[in-house]
Amino acid sequence: PAVFLLEAMAQAGGALLAAGKPGPSAAGLLAKVDDFQGHAPVRIGDALTIEARLVRHTRGVSVFEATARVDEIVRAEARLALALPHDR
Repeated sequence: PAVFLLEAMAQAGGALLAAGKPGPSAAGLLAKVDDFQGHAPVRIGDALTIEARLVRHTRGVSVFEATARVDEIVRAEARLALALPHDR
């Protein structure tokens, strides 16, 4: 289901934050999904590749563009916002 693709894309954004790439160094909580597009189904056994790119980080919110691919074919795209917990 598309919700699994969306979850994987959000986790890729969180992993990017946690790895200390550009932006804050803590994983965030999914706060918003903009423009999710599912282009083709992903089937059991497909090797899914998720790419997340940090677009901006302001006031504790990181915005990402994420793409899910199978064999270099785009299966889904989304723009996601992850919010950092207040104690970070």
